[in-house]
Amino acid sequence: MQTIQVIDNNHFASRSVTSLLEIVELLDNDTDKRRGVDPYFEAARAIKSIFDHLAWVDGALDNTECAMLDTLLSANARLSDGYDRAVSSDPVLDGVVKIPFLLDLAHDYDERNHTFLGHMAINSLEMIGYGIIGADGTVSLDEIVAFQRHLSSLREYLAHLPHSRI
Repeated sequence: MQTIQVIDNNHFASRSVTSLLEIVELLDNDTDKRRGVDPYFEAARAIKSIFDHLAWVDGALDNTECAMLDTLLSANARLSDGYDRAVSSDPVLDGVVKIPFLLDLAHDYDERNHTFLGHMAINSLEMIGYGIIGADGTVSLDEIVAFQRHLSSLREYLAHLPHSRI
């Protein structure tokens, strides 16, 4: 397996968590959001789907990558609690691309408010994922290819959601 050295992605990943939390806060404060839905939990589930997919690619994530995930989640108690809930409730489906419900919430918001939160959420998830897989200083090309396919699936899903005639 070929690996490449990576620059320190910690700062990029940390800023991306902050960006994702700003998106989630907008969704959480949305008066027209779906009832009974916790956007923080859905963001945590989105991060878990990325983490699960990355673990599936090479069999496991090492301690450095797991520590990076913990550091990123510690940025917000609701996000961290949501991740713990997601771990206990969402099964790991090896190799299956799980589409985060967060994208549906963001799409609904985008349609009503003429924004691009769904696309920005995917960009944040992308940088969070790179921060996790690059935490130990190297990334395998297999991880990069599989992660890019995962992100492409998310972008394709979002692009094919129906648009309103606002």
